Amino acid sequence: MMYDIWIVIYHTSSVIYHMWHIMYTYDMRYIMYTASSISYVISHISCVIYHVYVIFHTHTGFFLERIRGDYDGAEEMYLRALNVDPSHIVTLCNLGLVMYTYV
Repeated sequence: MMYDIWIVIYHTSSVIYHMWHIMYTYDMRYIMYTASSISYVISHISCVIYHVYVIFHTHTGFFLERIRGDYDGAEEMYLRALNVDPSHIVTLCNLGLVMYTYV
């Protein structure tokens, strides 16, 4: 979980830095750099969105599994998270535990 938080913090800080750079670049020599900064910002925003989506569905699945006892719902949440990031290790472990223990 800490790894996911650090990824979101990294990408968010990159977005903030590059947005600041875009706003305060007035010199025409830096127009190409500003255009590349905009694409860089967009790519980092998409990374943040994907990681938040995966974290949300993983934690929702964990809540459904442990608190509510809804193992089918937990399995569905884990599979949704894995559709976005198939190599997310926490989601894979949680899905494996649900399938091994309750299915």
